[in-house]
Amino acid sequence: MFSIRCQINFGHKITKVTYSGALFITHSLSSYNKDKKYNFQTELVAGIRGPASFARQTHVWIHHVIHDETPMGWQNHCNSKALLNANFIAEKQLTGIKQFAEIIAGAQISAGTMTNSITIYPLIRIGKMNPYFNGFFSQFSTVSASGTKRKMQFYFFIKPKFTLLASNAIMHGGIQRKTELERKTEPAFSSNINHFIAEMDFGTVLSIDNFSISYTQKPCTAYNKGLYSHNVGNISLYFSW
Repeated sequence: MFSIRCQINFGHKITKVTYSGALFITHSLSSYNKDKKYNFQTELVAGIRGPASFARQTHVWIHHVIHDETPMGWQNHCNSKALLNANFIAEKQLTGIKQFAEIIAGAQISAGTMTNSITIYPLIRIGKMNPYFNGFFSQFSTVSASGTKRKMQFYFFIKPKFTLLASNAIMHGGIQRKTELERKTEPAFSSNINHFIAEMDFGTVLSIDNFSISYTQKPCTAYNKGLYSHNVGNISLYFSW
């Protein structure tokens, strides 16, 4: 499975505003065992952080489309850096109530020039749904791996995540344009990284035939000490054949 993603982040400390953007592609492989109810996933990430990601142009264009004020601070864009990461995920079902509820335990290890971290999480799904370990596509389609077809899927999910973070190149790195004060204070700013991150993904999925839509809300604690927490939403559309 291939995907292309663009990520834009920003943070500030006192009077300094720093923007960070990245453009990367991912290649994922997943192996599901529907009988023993576990899976393994590997993901390779390759891309670039900095001006070559066109994050500034994308951010300014979106604000122009929605008639919002022009975002300021891109003069402090994080400098260019190649991103290459390998991520490994393992998940195992702990318990379930037929096709109505599932509790799954998961862990992820990430290593590379983008992020270095270890994450553990439970995943809870409740509703009318295909079994999770029937495969990735069955989570967003009314056709299960066995070929049986249901009229609709509609379920809620919640996934609290706890991460031990060593480094995150999207949030921490050299600034392209620095004042003398920024050169002196940046080491202290970078050392204020929060090495423990708590996140919460929750939302709902609706599937009808081969079409699916999901909504996810993602609150997260601050990446740096003294900064604010984050809370973003995401809407995804899926079509399978």
